[in-house]
Amino acid sequence: NMIRVNCINLESRTERKNHIEIEFSDRHEFNLRIVQAIKHEVGAIGLWQSLIGVVKEMSLYDDEYFIFCEDDHTFTKHYTSGVLQEGIETAKSHNADILLGGVSWLETAVQVSDRMFWVDKYTGNQFVVIFNKFYPVILGITDFENMTADKKISELSENKFVIFPFISLQKEFGYSDATNNNNNTGRVDYLFDTTIKKLSKIDKVRRYYCNMR
Repeated sequence: NMIRVNCINLESRTERKNHIEIEFSDRHEFNLRIVQAIKHEVGAIGLWQSLIGVVKEMSLYDDEYFIFCEDDHTFTKHYTSGVLQEGIETAKSHNADILLGGVSWLETAVQVSDRMFWVDKYTGNQFVVIFNKFYPVILGITDFENMTADKKISELSENKFVIFPFISLQKEFGYSDATNNNNNTGRVDYLFDTTIKKLSKIDKVRRYYCNMR
C-alpha cells in the first residue's frame, strides 16, 4: 500500500518543485502529489489554508493517515521505509495525532522508545504524518491570524511525536515562504543541528542507564 503524500508548492517556486520530485523519485512506497499552495501576503496564513484544504480532501479517503509535506523537505541518511513504518506503528500505539520526520526546534521532549520522542512545542512541518483522528481538529480551525501551522498544531495536540534520528530536514533555499526569520542563509541548518544535539544527549543518557541494568 503506497502512502499518500501531499506536498504543497507555490507555482512560482519551480526549483523547489524540482527538488521535491527528485527526493521522492526513487521511493516507491509513496504516492506523491504536488498541491498548488494558496498564495497569501502572509506566508504562514497561506500555508495554513493550504494544509486545511489538503486535510479536507484526505478526509474523503479511508486511509488511516497521510503525509503532509513542504517542498523544502529532504530525506536524511537515516530514512528507510522500514524506519518510517516502525515509527508509524509506534506512534499509533501511543495514540498519536501526528508523527514528525524531524523538527528544527522544540521546547520539551521525552523519549518514549529507542527511535521516538514525544514533543511539546515544536517548529518544522516539512514532513508530517497526520493521523485521521486529528483531521476534525485541524478542520475546526477558523482563526488564521498571527499563527504558524506548527505553533498552532503544538497547541491543538497533546500527542505529537518525532522519529529520531531524524529522517527529514529542511533544504536551505536562501529564503522561506512561511517564516521570515528563516530567510538568513544557514539559519535553518543551525536550528536543526542544535535540536539534534539536544535529543542526542537525552538519547545517550537513556542508553547509558539501560546498559547499567
